Amino acid sequence: MQFDSIFRSDRQIGQIYSDCQLVFKDVSPLESKLTWAFYRLHYFFPSIPYPNVYMHISDFGESVVSAPGMLSADIDKYLGPNYPLYREKFLNYQTQRMYPEKILSDYLAGWIRSEFTEESLLDQQRLLDYMVYEGKILFFLKVILPDESMENISGLTKGQLEWCKRNEKGMWNSILNLHNLYNSDPQVISSYLGEAQNTSFFPKDAPGQAAVWLGYRMVGSYMKRHPKTTVQDLLLKTSSQSLLTGSLYNP
Repeated sequence: MQFDSIFRSDRQIGQIYSDCQLVFKDVSPLESKLTWAFYRLHYFFPSIPYPNVYMHISDFGESVVSAPGMLSADIDKYLGPNYPLYREKFLNYQTQRMYPEKILSDYLAGWIRSEFTEESLLDQQRLLDYMVYEGKILFFLKVILPDESMENISGLTKGQLEWCKRNEKGMWNSILNLHNLYNSDPQVISSYLGEAQNTSFFPKDAPGQAAVWLGYRMVGSYMKRHPKTTVQDLLLKTSSQSLLTGSLYNP
């Protein structure tokens, strides 16, 4: 029996497919938002091609996949945090991002990351470089999707964002005091930026990837102090160290 036949005959896949049909019965509002978002993306970067956009199911595979000229979202990863089949496979910090309204920013993030990869933008492989890279992506998403909430763009809840705002100075000082800003140890970097229930080195109630918020704030500070800097210059020409220095970031 061929793989596609097995896939189609699987009872759980059948249930997932039916549920996806219900949740994404009308995708016209999403199509309109995507059209506008890619128009804005093309405005800032005219050389970026428009992808053909699809939806698929894969029994909870990668949320968004991209290939040359193609972008597709695994819509069985966007059925709502309380979807029954998620309970066996995912933790709460993962399911909080698995809801229909999140798909728009994930589409854009997937395409942006495919065009502006870590390898092409990282100056070095230190915590600072990754923080700035992630901060640039988050900042650019907010530029392209100005009407989207920061919750939808960042994947953090309102309460987690409030925590990050209240503790911004403490998190920054912690990184400096531990001398981790220029640390290139992959495990240390992952502890700050990897998906997790919380962020190591920070208080236990710090959400996972809280250091991305610091990178976003650093980028925002730089752009505020350099209003003539274009988004293109921000992404392609501004090094992490020059951004840190020029931002005068000191929460």
